Amino acid sequence: MLAVIGIVAVTQAFALLDTSDGVLATVGTVTAAGLLTCAALDGRAGLALPPAVLLAGLIGFLLHNWHPARIRPGACGSLFTGFVLASSGALVLAEAPPERAAWIALPVLATVALADAALVLVSRRRAVRPLLQDCGDHITHRLRRLRVTVPGVAVVLGLWAGAAALTGTLVYAEVLHPAFALVPVTGSAAAVVALLRIPAYVAPPVTA
Repeated sequence: MLAVIGIVAVTQAFALLDTSDGVLATVGTVTAAGLLTCAALDGRAGLALPPAVLLAGLIGFLLHNWHPARIRPGACGSLFTGFVLASSGALVLAEAPPERAAWIALPVLATVALADAALVLVSRRRAVRPLLQDCGDHITHRLRRLRVTVPGVAVVLGLWAGAAALTGTLVYAEVLHPAFALVPVTGSAAAVVALLRIPAYVAPPVTA
């Protein structure tokens, strides 16, 4: 049951990332690389195959999705990317050796997508707006309001995802203590709080 909930949550979170050129492909590439590394550490070729194939596909896709994008993933592409990543993570977690802190290491790989989803839900709840209606209030939109360029947004989120993926992978490999997994989580929570201070909604005109 927890696996199903986790797969649905991560799948939807990655689907929400498709709001700017190159963002979904960049974050998905970094996340797939982290999952591939974790699976390879245990020598499980079967578990490494899905993230490996997805990684190759996303790299090729990113060449055409970088700003200005010639193609976009759309709902089908973004949901598929999130589902493969979430399912691969659940499989690696299920087959991980007992000595590895997989239960805390692997969720860290999806930090950026989950942070964006949390930002959107909290922001819309506070503004009393429909939770499922796109309102231009994602991380990408707020960074653009800070005058970050479209390619810059993809780079920033890629680095954010890279820091989380590297930390999660090192924790999984037992190079870092499991407590280090809290660093990207805490940093992401702080980033969400800071991003909430950036106006995301245009106030409606005042009528007499």
